[in-house]
Amino acid sequence: MNYLKSHTKPIAWLTLIIAVALSPLFMNHLYGSFDLTFHMARISTLAQNLQAGHFPNGIHNAYLSGLGYGIGFFYGNFFLYPLAGLVSLGLPVYTVIRLFLALIIVSAILSMAYVAQQICHNPRASLLAAGLYGLTNYVLFAVYARGALGESLALIWVPWILLGLYQLIFQAKTKWWLLAFSFSALLVSHIISFMLMLGLALVLTILNLKRLTQDKRWLALLKAAGLALGLTAAFWGPFVQQYAAQAFNDTAYNPKTGWPLIITTGLQALGELNPLSMNSFGYVGPFLILVPLVSLGYHLLFNRRRLTGNPFLTQLFWLAALAALVVVSQSALNLTLKLLPGLRVIQVIWRFNIFIVPILVLISANVLAQLVTHFKAPKVSQRLMGVILLLLVANAAIPLQQTHAFLRDQSKHLTQSQATNWYTVSQGEYLPVNFKKYHDPNTVNQWALSSQQAGVRLISNNPNQTTLATTAKAAGKPITIPKTYYRGYQYKLYQKNQLIKAGPVTLNYDGLGKVTLPPNFKGRIQVTYHSTTLAKIAGAISLLTWLGLGLFTLRRWRQRKPSHSA
Repeated sequence: MNYLKSHTKPIAWLTLIIAVALSPLFMNHLYGSFDLTFHMARISTLAQNLQAGHFPNGIHNAYLSGLGYGIGFFYGNFFLYPLAGLVSLGLPVYTVIRLFLALIIVSAILSMAYVAQQICHNPRASLLAAGLYGLTNYVLFAVYARGALGESLALIWVPWILLGLYQLIFQAKTKWWLLAFSFSALLVSHIISFMLMLGLALVLTILNLKRLTQDKRWLALLKAAGLALGLTAAFWGPFVQQYAAQAFNDTAYNPKTGWPLIITTGLQALGELNPLSMNSFGYVGPFLILVPLVSLGYHLLFNRRRLTGNPFLTQLFWLAALAALVVVSQSALNLTLKLLPGLRVIQVIWRFNIFIVPILVLISANVLAQLVTHFKAPKVSQRLMGVILLLLVANAAIPLQQTHAFLRDQSKHLTQSQATNWYTVSQGEYLPVNFKKYHDPNTVNQWALSSQQAGVRLISNNPNQTTLATTAKAAGKPITIPKTYYRGYQYKLYQKNQLIKAGPVTLNYDGLGKVTLPPNFKGRIQVTYHSTTLAKIAGAISLLTWLGLGLFTLRRWRQRKPSHSA
Protein backbone atom coordinates (compact mmCIF):
# COMPACT_ATOMS: atom_id res chain seq x y z
CA MET A 1 0.00 0.00 0.00
CA ASN A 2 2.84 2.38 0.87
CA TYR A 3 4.45 1.59 -2.48
CA LEU A 4 1.29 2.59 -4.36
CA LYS A 5 1.03 5.86 -2.45
CA SER A 6 4.63 6.80 -3.12
CA HIS A 7 4.41 5.88 -6.81
CA THR A 8 0.95 7.22 -7.66
CA LYS A 9 2.11 9.59 -10.42
CA PRO A 10 4.43 7.12 -12.24
CA ILE A 11 1.72 4.44 -12.15
CA ALA A 12 -0.84 6.93 -13.49
CA TRP A 13 1.48 7.96 -16.31
CA LEU A 14 2.27 4.31 -17.13
CA THR A 15 -1.46 3.50 -17.18
CA LEU A 16 -2.08 6.41 -19.59
CA ILE A 17 0.76 5.26 -21.88
CA ILE A 18 -0.64 1.71 -22.00
CA ALA A 19 -4.21 2.96 -22.57
CA VAL A 20 -3.13 5.12 -25.54
CA ALA A 21 -1.09 2.27 -27.03
CA LEU A 22 -4.08 -0.08 -26.69
CA SER A 23 -6.63 2.42 -28.04
CA PRO A 24 -6.96 0.79 -31.51
CA LEU A 25 -8.23 -2.36 -29.79
CA PHE A 26 -11.07 -0.42 -28.19
CA MET A 27 -12.76 -0.04 -31.58
CA ASN A 28 -15.56 -2.44 -32.47
CA HIS A 29 -13.51 -4.05 -35.22
CA LEU A 30 -9.98 -4.81 -36.37
CA TYR A 31 -8.63 -4.48 -39.88
CA GLY A 32 -7.29 -7.42 -41.87
CA SER A 33 -3.82 -5.92 -42.06
CA PHE A 34 -0.97 -7.30 -44.16
CA ASP A 35 0.01 -10.22 -41.93
CA LEU A 36 -2.82 -10.39 -39.41
CA THR A 37 -5.08 -12.66 -41.46
CA PHE A 38 -2.12 -14.98 -42.07
CA HIS A 39 -1.47 -15.32 -38.34
CA MET A 40 -5.17 -15.75 -37.59
CA ALA A 41 -5.14 -18.62 -40.08
CA ARG A 42 -2.12 -20.09 -38.27
CA ILE A 43 -4.04 -20.03 -35.00
CA SER A 44 -7.19 -21.49 -36.58
CA THR A 45 -5.40 -24.35 -38.30
CA LEU A 46 -3.30 -25.05 -35.21
CA ALA A 47 -6.53 -25.32 -33.22
CA GLN A 48 -7.79 -27.86 -35.77
CA ASN A 49 -4.59 -29.85 -35.29
CA LEU A 50 -5.14 -29.88 -31.52
CA GLN A 51 -8.75 -30.97 -31.94
CA ALA A 52 -7.55 -33.85 -34.13
CA GLY A 53 -5.03 -34.90 -31.46
CA HIS A 54 -1.89 -33.58 -33.19
CA PHE A 55 0.60 -32.16 -30.69
CA PRO A 56 3.18 -31.15 -31.56
CA ASN A 57 2.92 -31.08 -35.33
CA GLY A 58 4.59 -28.51 -37.55
CA ILE A 59 2.22 -29.15 -40.46
CA HIS A 60 -1.00 -27.13 -40.44
CA ASN A 61 -3.23 -29.57 -42.32
CA ALA A 62 -6.09 -27.27 -43.32
CA TYR A 63 -3.86 -25.08 -45.51
CA LEU A 64 -3.87 -25.43 -49.32
CA SER A 65 -7.22 -27.21 -49.45
CA GLY A 66 -6.00 -30.00 -47.19
CA LEU A 67 -2.52 -30.40 -48.72
CA GLY A 68 -1.03 -28.96 -45.55
CA TYR A 69 1.61 -26.29 -44.96
CA GLY A 70 4.64 -26.95 -42.73
CA ILE A 71 4.79 -23.41 -41.38
CA GLY A 72 5.21 -24.72 -37.82
CA PHE A 73 8.62 -26.19 -38.63
CA PHE A 74 10.01 -22.77 -39.48
CA TYR A 75 7.81 -20.25 -37.69
CA GLY A 76 7.60 -21.19 -34.01
CA ASN A 77 4.16 -22.14 -32.68
CA PHE A 78 5.26 -22.05 -29.03
CA PHE A 79 3.36 -18.89 -28.10
CA LEU A 80 0.43 -19.75 -30.38
CA TYR A 81 -0.51 -23.04 -28.67
CA PRO A 82 -2.34 -21.30 -25.78
CA LEU A 83 -4.26 -19.21 -28.34
CA ALA A 84 -5.09 -22.30 -30.38
CA GLY A 85 -6.25 -23.98 -27.18
CA LEU A 86 -8.70 -21.13 -26.53
CA VAL A 87 -9.98 -21.34 -30.11
CA SER A 88 -10.43 -25.10 -29.84
CA LEU A 89 -12.54 -24.46 -26.73
CA GLY A 90 -14.87 -22.26 -28.78
CA LEU A 91 -13.50 -18.72 -28.42
CA PRO A 92 -13.55 -16.81 -31.76
CA VAL A 93 -10.16 -16.27 -33.39
CA TYR A 94 -11.00 -12.58 -33.65
CA THR A 95 -11.37 -12.29 -29.87
CA VAL A 96 -8.24 -14.31 -29.18
CA ILE A 97 -6.05 -12.24 -31.51
CA ARG A 98 -7.26 -9.00 -29.89
CA LEU A 99 -6.39 -10.31 -26.45
CA PHE A 100 -2.98 -11.42 -27.69
CA LEU A 101 -2.19 -8.07 -29.31
CA ALA A 102 -3.12 -6.35 -26.05
CA LEU A 103 -0.86 -8.70 -24.12
CA ILE A 104 2.01 -8.02 -26.54
CA ILE A 105 1.68 -4.23 -26.25
CA VAL A 106 1.50 -4.30 -22.44
CA SER A 107 4.38 -6.79 -22.17
CA ALA A 108 6.58 -4.77 -24.54
CA ILE A 109 6.00 -1.54 -22.60
CA LEU A 110 6.62 -3.14 -19.19
CA SER A 111 9.68 -4.99 -20.48
CA MET A 112 11.27 -1.80 -21.77
CA ALA A 113 10.42 0.05 -18.54
CA TYR A 114 12.13 -2.61 -16.43
CA VAL A 115 15.14 -2.93 -18.73
CA ALA A 116 15.66 0.85 -18.81
CA GLN A 117 15.61 0.96 -15.02
CA GLN A 118 18.25 -1.79 -14.83
CA ILE A 119 20.54 -0.22 -17.44
CA CYS A 120 20.06 3.51 -16.78
CA HIS A 121 19.50 3.22 -12.99
CA ASN A 122 16.99 6.04 -13.11
CA PRO A 123 13.23 5.73 -12.42
CA ARG A 124 12.54 8.66 -14.74
CA ALA A 125 14.39 6.92 -17.55
CA SER A 126 12.24 3.85 -16.93
CA LEU A 127 8.99 5.79 -17.32
CA LEU A 128 10.26 7.73 -20.33
CA ALA A 129 11.42 4.51 -22.00
CA ALA A 130 7.95 3.02 -21.54
CA GLY A 131 6.41 6.00 -23.35
CA LEU A 132 9.07 6.24 -26.04
CA TYR A 133 8.82 2.53 -26.84
CA GLY A 134 5.11 1.85 -26.52
CA LEU A 135 4.07 4.99 -28.39
CA THR A 136 6.67 5.05 -31.16
CA ASN A 137 5.34 4.69 -34.69
CA TYR A 138 7.44 1.63 -35.53
CA VAL A 139 5.95 -0.40 -32.67
CA LEU A 140 2.37 0.72 -33.31
CA PHE A 141 2.65 0.16 -37.07
CA ALA A 142 4.21 -3.30 -36.62
CA VAL A 143 1.45 -4.44 -34.29
CA TYR A 144 -1.63 -2.83 -35.83
CA ALA A 145 -0.92 -1.93 -39.48
CA ARG A 146 1.33 -4.86 -40.39
CA GLY A 147 -0.08 -7.31 -37.86
CA ALA A 148 3.36 -8.93 -37.82
CA LEU A 149 2.83 -11.29 -34.89
CA GLY A 150 6.36 -12.73 -34.81
CA GLU A 151 8.03 -9.34 -35.02
CA SER A 152 5.58 -7.95 -32.46
CA LEU A 153 6.60 -10.70 -30.03
CA ALA A 154 10.22 -9.80 -30.74
CA LEU A 155 9.47 -6.32 -29.40
CA ILE A 156 9.09 -7.97 -25.98
CA TRP A 157 12.28 -10.05 -26.05
CA VAL A 158 14.80 -7.66 -27.65
CA PRO A 159 14.98 -5.37 -24.58
CA TRP A 160 15.61 -8.42 -22.39
CA ILE A 161 18.43 -9.53 -24.69
CA LEU A 162 20.01 -6.08 -24.39
CA LEU A 163 19.72 -6.36 -20.59
CA GLY A 164 21.20 -9.87 -20.70
CA LEU A 165 24.19 -8.63 -22.70
CA TYR A 166 24.61 -5.68 -20.33
CA GLN A 167 24.53 -7.93 -17.28
CA LEU A 168 26.93 -10.51 -18.71
CA ILE A 169 29.48 -8.05 -20.12
CA PHE A 170 29.37 -5.18 -17.62
CA GLN A 171 27.58 -6.39 -14.50
CA ALA A 172 27.01 -9.71 -12.69
CA LYS A 173 28.14 -12.58 -14.90
CA THR A 174 26.02 -14.91 -12.74
CA LYS A 175 22.90 -13.67 -14.59
CA TRP A 176 23.89 -15.41 -17.84
CA TRP A 177 20.59 -17.33 -17.72
CA LEU A 178 18.75 -14.11 -18.63
CA LEU A 179 20.49 -14.06 -22.00
CA ALA A 180 19.67 -17.75 -22.55
CA PHE A 181 15.95 -17.34 -21.85
CA SER A 182 15.52 -14.14 -23.87
CA PHE A 183 17.31 -15.54 -26.92
CA SER A 184 15.30 -18.77 -26.62
CA ALA A 185 12.02 -16.83 -26.56
CA LEU A 186 13.10 -14.78 -29.57
CA LEU A 187 14.09 -17.86 -31.57
CA VAL A 188 10.65 -19.44 -31.25
CA SER A 189 8.98 -16.07 -31.98
CA HIS A 190 10.73 -14.67 -35.05
CA ILE A 191 13.70 -16.18 -36.87
CA ILE A 192 14.78 -12.99 -38.70
CA SER A 193 14.83 -10.93 -35.50
CA PHE A 194 16.78 -13.73 -33.84
CA MET A 195 19.41 -13.66 -36.59
CA LEU A 196 19.77 -9.88 -36.34
CA MET A 197 20.10 -9.92 -32.55
CA LEU A 198 22.58 -12.79 -32.79
CA GLY A 199 24.67 -10.62 -35.10
CA LEU A 200 24.45 -7.69 -32.68
CA ALA A 201 25.49 -9.95 -29.78
CA LEU A 202 28.45 -11.22 -31.80
CA VAL A 203 29.67 -7.68 -32.53
CA LEU A 204 29.33 -6.71 -28.86
CA THR A 205 31.25 -9.85 -27.89
CA ILE A 206 34.10 -8.91 -30.22
CA LEU A 207 34.15 -5.33 -28.91
CA ASN A 208 34.41 -6.58 -25.33
CA LEU A 209 36.74 -9.57 -25.78
CA LYS A 210 39.26 -8.16 -23.31
CA ARG A 211 36.60 -7.72 -20.63
CA LEU A 212 35.13 -11.17 -21.31
CA THR A 213 38.51 -12.90 -20.95
CA GLN A 214 39.72 -10.98 -17.88
CA ASP A 215 37.45 -12.66 -15.34
CA LYS A 216 36.31 -15.62 -17.45
CA ARG A 217 33.00 -14.08 -18.46
CA TRP A 218 33.28 -16.08 -21.67
CA LEU A 219 32.40 -19.17 -19.62
CA ALA A 220 29.10 -17.52 -18.69
CA LEU A 221 28.55 -16.74 -22.38
CA LEU A 222 29.09 -20.40 -23.27
CA LYS A 223 26.70 -21.48 -20.53
CA ALA A 224 24.04 -19.13 -21.90
CA ALA A 225 24.51 -20.52 -25.42
CA GLY A 226 24.37 -24.13 -24.18
CA LEU A 227 21.21 -23.56 -22.15
CA ALA A 228 19.50 -21.77 -25.06
CA LEU A 229 20.37 -24.62 -27.43
CA GLY A 230 18.95 -27.16 -25.00
CA LEU A 231 15.77 -25.22 -24.28
CA THR A 232 14.96 -24.75 -27.97
CA ALA A 233 16.23 -28.04 -29.45
CA ALA A 234 12.64 -29.14 -30.08
CA PHE A 235 12.32 -26.21 -32.49
CA TRP A 236 15.71 -25.87 -34.19
CA GLY A 237 16.21 -29.63 -34.62
CA PRO A 238 13.19 -30.16 -36.94
CA PHE A 239 13.84 -26.73 -38.49
CA VAL A 240 17.33 -27.76 -39.67
CA GLN A 241 16.17 -31.20 -40.80
CA GLN A 242 13.23 -29.93 -42.84
CA TYR A 243 15.15 -27.02 -44.32
CA ALA A 244 17.95 -29.34 -45.46
CA ALA A 245 15.53 -31.87 -46.97
CA GLN A 246 14.62 -29.83 -50.06
CA ALA A 247 14.76 -26.40 -51.69
CA PHE A 248 12.05 -23.93 -50.67
CA ASN A 249 10.48 -20.94 -52.36
CA ASP A 250 12.95 -18.02 -52.14
CA THR A 251 11.04 -14.84 -51.30
CA ALA A 252 14.16 -12.70 -50.92
CA TYR A 253 14.05 -11.81 -54.63
CA ASN A 254 11.59 -9.84 -56.71
CA PRO A 255 10.00 -12.49 -59.00
CA LYS A 256 9.66 -10.00 -61.87
CA THR A 257 13.11 -8.41 -61.86
CA GLY A 258 15.17 -11.10 -60.15
CA TRP A 259 16.80 -8.46 -57.93
CA PRO A 260 17.02 -8.90 -54.13
CA LEU A 261 14.08 -7.15 -52.46
CA ILE A 262 16.36 -5.68 -49.83
CA ILE A 263 18.08 -3.27 -52.22
CA THR A 264 14.83 -1.37 -52.84
CA THR A 265 13.70 -1.08 -49.21
CA GLY A 266 16.06 1.55 -47.84
CA LEU A 267 14.55 4.53 -46.05
CA GLN A 268 15.17 8.19 -46.78
CA ALA A 269 16.98 10.05 -44.00
CA LEU A 270 14.89 13.22 -44.50
CA GLY A 271 11.75 11.12 -44.86
CA GLU A 272 12.30 9.78 -41.35
CA LEU A 273 11.98 13.34 -40.05
CA ASN A 274 8.82 14.00 -42.05
CA PRO A 275 5.55 13.24 -40.18
CA LEU A 276 3.81 12.70 -43.53
CA SER A 277 5.97 9.58 -44.05
CA MET A 278 4.58 7.77 -41.02
CA ASN A 279 2.64 5.20 -43.03
CA SER A 280 5.78 4.00 -44.78
CA PHE A 281 7.17 0.70 -43.57
CA GLY A 282 9.99 1.08 -41.07
CA TYR A 283 9.21 4.73 -40.25
CA VAL A 284 10.52 5.62 -36.78
CA GLY A 285 9.81 9.33 -36.55
CA PRO A 286 11.81 12.43 -35.69
CA PHE A 287 11.69 12.23 -31.89
CA LEU A 288 13.82 9.09 -31.47
CA ILE A 289 16.29 10.40 -34.05
CA LEU A 290 16.69 14.01 -32.96
CA VAL A 291 17.14 13.40 -29.22
CA PRO A 292 20.20 11.10 -29.60
CA LEU A 293 21.66 13.39 -32.30
CA VAL A 294 21.31 16.47 -30.10
CA SER A 295 22.86 14.51 -27.24
CA LEU A 296 25.74 13.47 -29.48
CA GLY A 297 26.36 17.07 -30.53
CA TYR A 298 26.29 18.29 -26.95
CA HIS A 299 28.74 15.69 -25.69
CA LEU A 300 31.10 16.12 -28.63
CA LEU A 301 31.27 19.86 -27.94
CA PHE A 302 31.28 19.98 -24.14
CA ASN A 303 31.85 16.55 -22.66
CA ARG A 304 33.79 14.31 -25.03
CA ARG A 305 34.77 11.75 -22.42
CA ARG A 306 31.20 10.80 -21.55
CA LEU A 307 28.90 10.35 -24.51
CA THR A 308 26.09 8.73 -22.51
CA GLY A 309 27.57 8.19 -19.07
CA ASN A 310 27.18 4.44 -19.64
CA PRO A 311 29.80 2.46 -21.63
CA PHE A 312 27.23 -0.11 -22.76
CA LEU A 313 24.87 2.57 -24.10
CA THR A 314 27.80 4.27 -25.82
CA GLN A 315 28.66 1.06 -27.67
CA LEU A 316 25.01 0.55 -28.59
CA PHE A 317 24.80 4.12 -29.83
CA TRP A 318 27.58 3.67 -32.38
CA LEU A 319 26.30 0.26 -33.47
CA ALA A 320 22.81 1.71 -33.99
CA ALA A 321 24.34 4.63 -35.92
CA LEU A 322 26.15 2.24 -38.26
CA ALA A 323 23.02 0.14 -38.74
CA ALA A 324 20.97 3.29 -39.42
CA LEU A 325 23.52 4.34 -42.05
CA VAL A 326 22.93 1.03 -43.86
CA VAL A 327 19.17 1.61 -43.66
CA VAL A 328 19.23 5.12 -45.17
CA SER A 329 22.25 4.92 -47.51
CA GLN A 330 22.04 2.88 -50.71
CA SER A 331 25.86 2.88 -51.03
CA ALA A 332 26.28 1.57 -47.48
CA LEU A 333 23.61 -1.05 -48.12
CA ASN A 334 25.28 -2.24 -51.35
CA LEU A 335 28.65 -2.50 -49.59
CA THR A 336 27.10 -4.41 -46.71
CA LEU A 337 25.47 -6.89 -49.11
CA LYS A 338 28.83 -7.48 -50.79
CA LEU A 339 30.40 -8.27 -47.43
CA LEU A 340 27.37 -10.17 -46.10
CA PRO A 341 25.37 -11.53 -49.06
CA GLY A 342 23.31 -13.73 -46.75
CA LEU A 343 21.73 -10.59 -45.31
CA ARG A 344 19.30 -10.56 -48.26
CA VAL A 345 17.17 -13.21 -46.47
CA ILE A 346 15.76 -10.53 -44.17
CA GLN A 347 13.96 -9.19 -47.30
CA VAL A 348 13.72 -5.57 -46.14
CA ILE A 349 16.54 -3.55 -44.60
CA TRP A 350 14.30 -1.64 -42.20
CA ARG A 351 14.01 -4.84 -40.17
CA PHE A 352 17.18 -3.47 -38.55
CA ASN A 353 14.75 -1.30 -36.59
CA ILE A 354 14.01 -4.30 -34.37
CA PHE A 355 17.20 -3.42 -32.49
CA ILE A 356 17.77 0.19 -33.63
CA VAL A 357 14.50 1.36 -32.05
CA PRO A 358 15.07 -0.20 -28.58
CA ILE A 359 18.61 1.22 -28.56
CA LEU A 360 17.38 4.70 -29.49
CA VAL A 361 14.69 4.42 -26.82
CA LEU A 362 17.22 3.57 -24.11
CA ILE A 363 19.57 6.38 -25.18
CA SER A 364 16.77 8.96 -25.50
CA ALA A 365 15.26 7.95 -22.15
CA ASN A 366 18.68 8.19 -20.50
CA VAL A 367 19.38 11.63 -22.02
CA LEU A 368 15.95 13.06 -21.15
CA ALA A 369 16.11 11.66 -17.62
CA GLN A 370 19.51 13.30 -17.11
CA LEU A 371 18.06 16.56 -18.43
CA VAL A 372 15.14 16.40 -16.00
CA THR A 373 17.42 15.47 -13.08
CA HIS A 374 19.64 18.45 -13.90
CA PHE A 375 16.94 20.73 -12.48
CA LYS A 376 17.36 20.57 -8.72
CA ALA A 377 13.99 22.12 -7.86
CA PRO A 378 11.51 19.18 -7.49
CA LYS A 379 8.54 21.11 -8.91
CA VAL A 380 10.48 22.16 -12.01
CA SER A 381 11.75 18.64 -12.70
CA GLN A 382 8.28 17.14 -12.15
CA ARG A 383 6.63 19.65 -14.49
CA LEU A 384 9.28 19.10 -17.15
CA MET A 385 8.78 15.35 -16.84
CA GLY A 386 5.04 15.83 -17.26
CA VAL A 387 5.51 18.03 -20.34
CA ILE A 388 7.77 15.41 -21.99
CA LEU A 389 5.29 12.59 -21.29
CA LEU A 390 2.38 14.68 -22.60
CA LEU A 391 4.37 15.35 -25.77
CA LEU A 392 4.91 11.61 -26.18
CA VAL A 393 1.20 10.90 -25.78
CA ALA A 394 0.25 13.72 -28.18
CA ASN A 395 2.93 12.58 -30.62
CA ALA A 396 1.41 9.08 -30.62
CA ALA A 397 -2.09 10.35 -31.38
CA ILE A 398 -1.16 11.42 -34.91
CA PRO A 399 0.40 8.08 -35.98
CA LEU A 400 -2.54 6.17 -34.48
CA GLN A 401 -5.02 8.31 -36.43
CA GLN A 402 -3.00 8.00 -39.64
CA THR A 403 -2.57 4.25 -39.20
CA HIS A 404 -6.34 3.86 -38.69
CA ALA A 405 -7.04 5.83 -41.89
CA PHE A 406 -4.39 3.86 -43.77
CA LEU A 407 -5.89 0.51 -42.75
CA ARG A 408 -9.40 1.71 -43.46
CA ASP A 409 -8.43 2.34 -47.08
CA GLN A 410 -6.20 -0.72 -47.55
CA SER A 411 -7.72 -3.62 -45.61
CA LYS A 412 -10.85 -5.57 -44.86
CA HIS A 413 -12.82 -5.32 -41.63
CA LEU A 414 -12.53 -8.29 -39.31
CA THR A 415 -15.64 -8.71 -37.16
CA GLN A 416 -16.30 -11.10 -34.30
CA SER A 417 -18.76 -13.16 -36.30
CA GLN A 418 -16.36 -13.53 -39.20
CA ALA A 419 -14.56 -16.87 -39.50
CA THR A 420 -11.00 -17.11 -40.70
CA ASN A 421 -11.44 -19.43 -43.67
CA TRP A 422 -9.04 -17.81 -46.15
CA TYR A 423 -5.92 -19.77 -45.15
CA THR A 424 -3.39 -17.58 -46.92
CA VAL A 425 0.21 -18.82 -47.07
CA SER A 426 1.50 -15.22 -47.22
CA GLN A 427 4.47 -15.30 -49.62
CA GLY A 428 4.82 -19.07 -49.32
CA GLU A 429 8.37 -18.94 -47.92
CA TYR A 430 8.23 -22.56 -46.80
CA LEU A 431 6.56 -24.17 -49.79
CA PRO A 432 8.75 -26.55 -51.85
CA VAL A 433 10.45 -24.60 -54.65
CA ASN A 434 8.62 -26.49 -57.43
CA PHE A 435 5.17 -26.23 -55.86
CA LYS A 436 4.37 -22.83 -57.40
CA LYS A 437 5.62 -23.99 -60.80
CA TYR A 438 2.81 -26.52 -61.02
CA HIS A 439 0.14 -25.34 -58.57
CA ASP A 440 -1.61 -22.13 -57.61
CA PRO A 441 -1.78 -21.99 -53.78
CA ASN A 442 -5.12 -20.16 -54.02
CA THR A 443 -6.92 -22.64 -56.28
CA VAL A 444 -5.17 -26.00 -55.77
CA ASN A 445 -7.66 -28.80 -55.03
CA GLN A 446 -6.77 -32.10 -53.39
CA TRP A 447 -9.64 -34.00 -55.04
CA ALA A 448 -8.78 -32.75 -58.53
CA LEU A 449 -5.13 -33.69 -58.06
CA SER A 450 -6.05 -37.27 -57.25
CA SER A 451 -8.70 -37.69 -59.96
CA GLN A 452 -6.20 -36.64 -62.65
CA GLN A 453 -4.27 -39.88 -62.08
CA ALA A 454 -5.54 -42.98 -63.86
CA GLY A 455 -6.74 -45.66 -61.47
CA VAL A 456 -6.51 -43.43 -58.38
CA ARG A 457 -9.37 -42.24 -56.19
CA LEU A 458 -9.08 -40.13 -53.05
CA ILE A 459 -11.20 -41.60 -50.25
CA SER A 460 -10.32 -39.30 -47.36
CA ASN A 461 -7.79 -36.60 -46.48
CA ASN A 462 -7.93 -35.37 -42.90
CA PRO A 463 -5.44 -34.51 -40.14
CA ASN A 464 -5.26 -38.13 -39.05
CA GLN A 465 -4.57 -39.80 -42.38
CA THR A 466 -4.89 -39.68 -46.15
CA THR A 467 -6.39 -42.70 -47.90
CA LEU A 468 -6.41 -43.41 -51.65
CA ALA A 469 -7.84 -46.39 -53.50
CA THR A 470 -6.04 -47.68 -56.61
CA THR A 471 -6.91 -50.09 -59.42
CA ALA A 472 -4.73 -52.13 -61.73
CA LYS A 473 -4.26 -49.06 -63.99
CA ALA A 474 -2.04 -47.46 -61.32
CA ALA A 475 0.07 -50.56 -60.59
CA GLY A 476 3.82 -50.03 -60.84
CA LYS A 477 3.47 -46.25 -61.25
CA PRO A 478 4.51 -43.32 -59.05
CA ILE A 479 1.39 -41.94 -57.39
CA THR A 480 1.12 -38.31 -56.29
CA ILE A 481 -0.02 -38.01 -52.70
CA PRO A 482 -2.21 -34.93 -52.01
CA LYS A 483 0.13 -33.67 -49.31
CA THR A 484 2.78 -30.95 -49.51
CA TYR A 485 6.06 -32.78 -48.96
CA TYR A 486 7.85 -32.60 -45.63
CA ARG A 487 9.90 -35.25 -43.89
CA GLY A 488 7.87 -37.48 -41.62
CA TYR A 489 5.10 -38.74 -43.90
CA GLN A 490 4.87 -42.55 -43.93
CA TYR A 491 2.81 -44.78 -46.21
CA LYS A 492 1.31 -48.25 -45.91
CA LEU A 493 0.01 -50.31 -48.85
CA TYR A 494 -2.92 -52.63 -48.15
CA GLN A 495 -4.17 -55.26 -50.59
CA LYS A 496 -7.20 -57.29 -49.54
CA ASN A 497 -6.78 -55.81 -46.03
CA GLN A 498 -3.22 -57.17 -45.76
CA LEU A 499 -0.19 -54.91 -45.32
CA ILE A 500 2.00 -55.35 -48.40
CA LYS A 501 4.59 -52.61 -47.99
CA ALA A 502 5.43 -49.59 -45.83
CA GLY A 503 7.99 -46.79 -45.97
CA PRO A 504 8.62 -43.04 -46.13
CA VAL A 505 6.80 -40.85 -48.65
CA THR A 506 9.29 -39.27 -51.07
CA LEU A 507 9.41 -35.90 -52.84
CA ASN A 508 7.55 -35.63 -56.15
CA TYR A 509 8.59 -33.33 -59.02
CA ASP A 510 5.87 -30.80 -58.09
CA GLY A 511 6.65 -30.45 -54.38
CA LEU A 512 4.01 -32.94 -53.26
CA GLY A 513 4.49 -36.40 -51.80
CA LYS A 514 5.02 -39.50 -53.92
CA VAL A 515 4.59 -43.25 -53.46
CA THR A 516 5.70 -45.73 -56.14
CA LEU A 517 3.39 -48.75 -56.26
CA PRO A 518 4.64 -52.33 -56.75
CA PRO A 519 3.70 -54.15 -59.98
CA ASN A 520 0.23 -55.74 -59.98
CA PHE A 521 -0.79 -53.76 -56.88
CA LYS A 522 -4.38 -52.64 -56.40
CA GLY A 523 -5.71 -51.67 -53.03
CA ARG A 524 -5.36 -48.84 -50.54
CA ILE A 525 -2.60 -46.33 -49.88
CA GLN A 526 -2.69 -45.04 -46.32
CA VAL A 527 -0.52 -42.01 -45.46
CA THR A 528 0.06 -40.71 -41.94
CA TYR A 529 2.50 -38.23 -40.41
CA HIS A 530 4.97 -39.22 -37.68
CA SER A 531 7.67 -37.16 -35.99
CA THR A 532 11.08 -38.03 -37.40
CA THR A 533 13.73 -39.69 -35.25
CA LEU A 534 15.72 -36.44 -35.15
CA ALA A 535 12.63 -34.52 -34.05
CA LYS A 536 12.05 -37.01 -31.22
CA ILE A 537 15.68 -36.74 -30.07
CA ALA A 538 15.53 -32.94 -30.21
CA GLY A 539 12.27 -32.97 -28.26
CA ALA A 540 13.81 -35.24 -25.63
CA ILE A 541 16.79 -32.86 -25.29
CA SER A 542 14.45 -29.91 -24.70
CA LEU A 543 12.34 -31.89 -22.21
CA LEU A 544 15.40 -32.99 -20.24
CA THR A 545 16.79 -29.45 -20.28
CA TRP A 546 13.56 -28.00 -18.91
CA LEU A 547 13.25 -30.77 -16.29
CA GLY A 548 16.87 -30.34 -15.24
CA LEU A 549 16.42 -26.59 -15.02
CA GLY A 550 13.29 -27.02 -12.91
CA LEU A 551 15.01 -29.41 -10.50
CA PHE A 552 18.04 -27.11 -10.23
CA THR A 553 15.81 -24.10 -9.51
CA LEU A 554 13.85 -26.04 -6.88
CA ARG A 555 17.09 -27.14 -5.21
CA ARG A 556 18.46 -23.57 -5.12
CA TRP A 557 15.16 -22.30 -3.71
CA ARG A 558 15.24 -24.87 -0.90
CA GLN A 559 18.84 -23.98 -0.09
CA ARG A 560 17.98 -20.29 0.22
CA LYS A 561 14.79 -20.90 2.21
CA PRO A 562 15.49 -20.03 5.86
CA SER A 563 15.17 -22.94 8.27
CA HIS A 564 12.95 -22.52 11.33
CA SER A 565 14.03 -24.17 14.54
CA ALA A 566 11.43 -25.99 16.54
